[in-house]
Amino acid sequence: MEDEKKIDGSEKLLTENAWRGPPEENNFVNIARELFEDDKILQAGKILCEVPSDIIRGDKELLSIANTFDKCESVVNELLSDPDTDDNAKKSEWKRQAVSTWWQSPKWGESTVKYKLDEQTGTKLTALISTPVDRSLLVPLLSVLNESELYSTWMPNWSLPIRLQVRRSIKLQQTGRCSQVVLVTIDMPFGMAPREVVLEAVAIDGIDGISSKAAAPDNEEEKNGIIAVRLDGLHTGDKDGLVRSPIEENTVRCDMKGGFLFRKCPRRHNGSSQDGCHEVLVSFIFSVDPKFTFVPKILMNFIIRTVIGMVWNKLLKVAEEVLNKKRPEHSLAIDKKRVQLYDWIDSRVNVMLSKIPSN
Repeated sequence: MEDEKKIDGSEKLLTENAWRGPPEENNFVNIARELFEDDKILQAGKILCEVPSDIIRGDKELLSIANTFDKCESVVNELLSDPDTDDNAKKSEWKRQAVSTWWQSPKWGESTVKYKLDEQTGTKLTALISTPVDRSLLVPLLSVLNESELYSTWMPNWSLPIRLQVRRSIKLQQTGRCSQVVLVTIDMPFGMAPREVVLEAVAIDGIDGISSKAAAPDNEEEKNGIIAVRLDGLHTGDKDGLVRSPIEENTVRCDMKGGFLFRKCPRRHNGSSQDGCHEVLVSFIFSVDPKFTFVPKILMNFIIRTVIGMVWNKLLKVAEEVLNKKRPEHSLAIDKKRVQLYDWIDSRVNVMLSKIPSN
């Protein structure tokens, strides 16, 4: 008798010899497609590992799933890795930065901000931000991130001492329940051309548990699961021509990648509150190349010391306002998508939170 095994996140039983016949008749391929359509990208990719590589290379859809899996797994592993505990921490050149505490609330704990600059260019910035939050903020945070067309209504703008302002935020495409392509244009200080980024945001449902080399020693991520969002910068012509050249001729298209991760707050996380009342850890990592040959030190310091922390802090504040029904535009957007999206988000989040003991 063939040995049976259950694939993570699926109730279907597969056998070791499941690969038979053409792709459309294959259990591995069919289940991988189903999981991928259900945003369970990490599980879909791991199942595709059972499919011969020549079959994947010859199928455009399977190749797309495999490539998406590679990118998503990479950013999740990066977010699970803690620079403070990593064996190469001393070589990674991460630096700590105090985060803005302009807005405070018992709904979240102390944030940590770490960053590093590319040694060769001095302009490419990578930052990692983490904050333990109350479980009640999880759905509001996801809704604020999902409603990309409302970014310009809440993201901070500066005129002094340095001008940095969000000119526009446009959703170019919606794919699936939560994944989308977003265009954001930012006005820079006087004398500098506006910067623009087109981001593909891919939702990752890892609530049924994941396996990761970067997971904690007691493998909390395997047991409790995660929610993640992978961000990948797009360029002119990408997505079958969806991404066009910048509207304004002098606008510079930047490179950016990163992602968000939501999970049970690890015991090893230094930012956890002393009373342990914040059960969910929210993390965000991004790397951006602003396409400058030189960035004035005053501008880089302003971004590192002020902009990153204040934008992150404002995100938390807006999420709390959404929770308390103080954001009419967000409430209207959520109500319009309640049946097709937010009821599903509520149900999936409840599954994840049910695995996290209340304090």
